[in-house]
Amino acid sequence: MHNNFLLHPTELRHEWRELRKQLATDAAESLHYQTVIDWWCPAPLGKRHLDYTTCAMWPDPWTMIDRKEFDVNSISLCMFYTLLFADGGRWDSKRLSLAVVVNRKYSTEQLVCVVDGEWLLGYNHSQLINFKDQSDIEYRQTYNYNSNLRCIEETTIWKFKDTVETAELQL
Repeated sequence: MHNNFLLHPTELRHEWRELRKQLATDAAESLHYQTVIDWWCPAPLGKRHLDYTTCAMWPDPWTMIDRKEFDVNSISLCMFYTLLFADGGRWDSKRLSLAVVVNRKYSTEQLVCVVDGEWLLGYNHSQLINFKDQSDIEYRQTYNYNSNLRCIEETTIWKFKDTVETAELQL
């Protein structure tokens, strides 16, 4: 299997661009999601360095690709950017968000890419997960892309069973 992450950063950026072009095809969305997951799966994972609670400090995808410093949270962020910047405009800021999810059963907390409030990319490094099928996962906070300001902003959602409250935070 070819590992793009062994390439020079310039070549890796080119390959990432080709991936985003590929996502403009008419294939089923679940196939596109799996393509994105498969492309990012071989990324080298290091220690956690992305503070997923401070979106103002998150690097852009080109910086992450240049540095090749990835952790589980930055991979989810890169998957989000891959879909957001894909050719064809299929995924926009209305369909995409980032969420910090908590799994109480396994005592884990991490950033994931969320599509249509249903599909999670980055929760399990190599699988597409349906949020509705995951009774152990709760949203802690979410982030959305503001296309006017061209930045990610925080929206907090607390999910307890069937109750959802939303509060927008000013940055």
